[in-house]
Amino acid sequence: AVLPEDKKELALYLPLTAALEEQGCRIVRPEEVKNRELSQGSFLFLSSSFHSRELFGTAESRESGFSLEVRINPLNKEQVMALLTSASAEESETAFPKLSHYGNSSRLFFQQGEIKEQQTASAENGIHLPLLKPPAGVPVPQIQDFSALLEDISRSRVIYAGETHTDYGAHLVQLQLLQALRKKLEQEGRNDGLVIGMEMFPRSSQPALDSYINGAIPTEQEFLRLSGYYDAWGYDYRMYRDIINYAKARRIPIIALNLPKDIVSTVFETGSTDELTAEQRSEVIPDRDLDLPGYRERLVQAYALHKENKEETGKSFNGFLQAQALRDETLAASIAGYLQAHPEKQMLVLAGTGHVYKDTAVPARVARRMECRQSVLIANDGQVTGREQGWRADYLLFTEKAELPPAGKIGVLLNETQKSESQPSRVEITGISPVSKADDAGLRQGDVILAVDSTQIATIGDLKTALLDKKPGETVQLNIVRQEKILNIKVELSDMEKQTVMPPMQPKK
Repeated sequence: AVLPEDKKELALYLPLTAALEEQGCRIVRPEEVKNRELSQGSFLFLSSSFHSRELFGTAESRESGFSLEVRINPLNKEQVMALLTSASAEESETAFPKLSHYGNSSRLFFQQGEIKEQQTASAENGIHLPLLKPPAGVPVPQIQDFSALLEDISRSRVIYAGETHTDYGAHLVQLQLLQALRKKLEQEGRNDGLVIGMEMFPRSSQPALDSYINGAIPTEQEFLRLSGYYDAWGYDYRMYRDIINYAKARRIPIIALNLPKDIVSTVFETGSTDELTAEQRSEVIPDRDLDLPGYRERLVQAYALHKENKEETGKSFNGFLQAQALRDETLAASIAGYLQAHPEKQMLVLAGTGHVYKDTAVPARVARRMECRQSVLIANDGQVTGREQGWRADYLLFTEKAELPPAGKIGVLLNETQKSESQPSRVEITGISPVSKADDAGLRQGDVILAVDSTQIATIGDLKTALLDKKPGETVQLNIVRQEKILNIKVELSDMEKQTVMPPMQPKK
């Protein structure tokens, strides 16, 4: 049993603690419980604490009475968690002895010892057999053209355009939505009514985004460096370039929605929030709901694919669950916070499909924070997925197949190192692709790249920016350091995407 976080509330629960101890409960203060321990047993939360808010979001509060709600432990389905609140010591003393009469109930509310509400949650039971799922269908007469769709979604405060990050067709649809919404608002005399929310930037990138949109940062290269785009996201910037340039040309604000990648990685890798630093904790949204119906089930499937693709079987599902919830709650808090501060604004949110499902992702978490109309659109190239209950959208947009021109690649593996805080970082080659021209040009493992065509290189992001518009077949000149000697090496860039089966990169001494 976890005592209230607010010590002033302790007196409300004193009639319970002695009885709980007699029944074998261990009574602890919130700070005595580690996040990783929450998956190892059943917990009773006496009033709200930071642990219960991390698991179930903002707790329900009543001004009177005594309430108890029992839920499945989101981190361990074999255990339960109970949320108990009381308005007074008298309410606790009169209601607590009666709880044993309601053993089949999952939600109870008493006033002055009298039962006022009683509910029993549905539970998994019986034998489940996998069957062939029937196909989903869309009535053809209900398919709407773009103008009708636009008329509908333009009435929403939040419009989500879900994407597959590597699908260029999806990004073209996002650009079309942005242009159409902007034009409609202009026709209504609301030229400044639209903003763009982007999952791709952590909230620390907001000053760089503001400066770039307003023209204070003159070049794209400087913007990519100051925003830390390649450190935070890493996907081909050309996917988002037209969207950001359109926003820049029309002074449409872009709002950074995400939290730093290192926070998500730490929680995923360690399995809990215990290892976060004080600075990282200051950026974490305290109220997080891991118990949304269908949320865990959806992430179980995503986790299975993640393990299969990434071969990260050592990382726990609880770490994955909490990391994803941290990201979803941060996106939702950023959206709601901005719109509450700017009631005249409407936001187009660009985020991965998994973050925009209506009832198990960000929209439900925005709804917990504010009342507003929301619309969810998912760009799709024809492969209809996610038909299970809870994976819902308002519109599926069937996109044309589109691809960016191939990018020119050097064909090397890189590592970014820094000998000391007083010295700049260095980009070192750690491997050479046998299907690139890098080996023939004379690049070797251990070479440190100083510049590309006179552009100074200190980070991997700098290198990606320098090659942003380079095409396969073009030649670049690299300034490198090898054994304390500076060399100039010309390399013909390769189209690495054509190599469908590529031998592993090998060190070249």
